[in-house]
This record gives sequence, C-alpha cells and structure tokens, in this order.
Amino acid sequence: MRVLRDGQSGGGANEGAKAEKTVFEVKLESFEACAKIKIITEVRRITGVGLKDAKELVEKAPTVVKTGVSKEEGEDIVAKLKALGAKAVLVLVEKAFGANEGAKVEKTVFEVTLESFDPCAKIRTIKEVRIFTGVGLKEAKELVEKAPTVLKTGVSKEEGEEFVEKLKAVGAKAVLESLTVSEFPCLFWYSLFHLAY
Repeated sequence: MRVLRDGQSGGGANEGAKAEKTVFEVKLESFEACAKIKIITEVRRITGVGLKDAKELVEKAPTVVKTGVSKEEGEDIVAKLKALGAKAVLVLVEKAFGANEGAKVEKTVFEVTLESFDPCAKIRTIKEVRIFTGVGLKEAKELVEKAPTVLKTGVSKEEGEEFVEKLKAVGAKAVLESLTVSEFPCLFWYSLFHLAY
C-alpha cells in the first residue's frame, strides 16, 4: 500500500498533476429490527442494487454497504441510516490519486484465522465465532472443527484484533493477517464478496 511521508514528493513535475482525494466507506454495524424494511429501502437507494441483494446486505450487518465515497457523501448516508434506527459509521479507506493512476485505490484489509482451540473450550469458541461471523450454530461448529481455517476476511484491523483477543480469552489460538489489495471504481462489489466469506 502506498505511504507518503511528510515532505516526500513522490516524484517530479508529473506528480503535481495528480489530484489527491480521500476515499471513505460506509459500514452498517447494526439496525433496529422494527426498522428493517425502511433500512433495506434506503440501502437500495444508496447502492442501486435490487431488493433481494439489499435485504441480504442489511442482514449481513456488520458489513460495508458502500465504498469509494467522499466524506460529504458518506456523512450524508450515515446520517440517513441513523435517522432510520441503524448504527452506521464512516471509515477512511485510503488516499487515492486521480488521472495518472486511473483512479486506482489501494486498501489494506484483514482476515482472522482460527489455528486451533482448547477442546474443553469448544462450546465457548463456537459461541464467539457465531457472534463474530453471524452464521448459524451448525455453520459455526463446522468452521471451528475445520481449524486451522479462515473465519472472516475483509475486516478492519481494530475489529480483527478485538476478535482475536476474544478467541484467545476462551482458549483458542487465532491470528490476524493483512491483505493489501488494489481496487478500481467497483469497490462496493469487492467488499461484498469478501465480507460474505
């Protein structure tokens, strides 16, 4: 991932022609069950996806509903979701550079891998996996029994570290690994794919 330090120009005259912009993503963390229909309608409007896709997206919360937005657009989306009874946050993705780089954005995401667990703490480990991934009891049990296995990909560093600590607290061994990816304008679909697995 590109890191520009203070005072580092990153190149000659051509660098000055690059339009720097800051890119954000909107994350739906949770929602009030009684407001589900209104939130699905709003997510459809925000993303432009169909009813079925919007419903699935909302039900996956916490999940990214849109990425590649400006700060102003993101704040507007977050405010509208909160007004409907949802908990949403605006997250900084990365600084992108325009024309000369085809509006490419580099983003670092993380994945949590369950390496092993204490057989005596299997039930507690399954419970934590259910909470974190949002899957059912059967799926969580299968995930734990597959160890070593990736539990979730596309999480933030903070979210991943918190989950790793919770797993360690119940006797499991888990690690957080970074994945640096280069993304183009269709960032929303990339996020959907990785957060689903």
